[in-house]
Amino acid sequence: MRYRNLGRDDARGRVALYAIRIMALRTIAPMRGLTLASGSASPYFKNKTIADGGRVMKASVDGRVVAQSEDIVVRQGYQYFPSAAVRMDWLEKTERTESDLACPHGVQFYDVVVDGKRHARAAWSYEAPQPKMAQVKGRFGFWKDVEVR
Repeated sequence: MRYRNLGRDDARGRVALYAIRIMALRTIAPMRGLTLASGSASPYFKNKTIADGGRVMKASVDGRVVAQSEDIVVRQGYQYFPSAAVRMDWLEKTERTESDLACPHGVQFYDVVVDGKRHARAAWSYEAPQPKMAQVKGRFGFWKDVEVR
């Protein structure tokens, strides 16, 4: 079957594209040491929930580990650590901006403070996530100065 000749509006084309995405996801995830979490309905990579397959992930800043765990949920391109795996003594809640208040998931940002150096709004947690982000409730994501590997 020639997939390039099938358009997205063609029913066969949609089925073929769906099948290709699923095959790609099932092929790539194990190569990266990941397994698909149960309950994921979307075939698109950007919306997939992926649970790490036992590999230890670390979030670090300035050479110091802020979070470390094997229990990682990857959602929309970010890795979320369980709160028990995060150095909560290094996190300080920030004031919510208008943008934060408009977030449908109840986002709370945190400054990461290590050895007196403040990394503004480098961590966040969703306090009341909608169903599509329910897997990350009680977990922390990191970005900006914090490197996740």
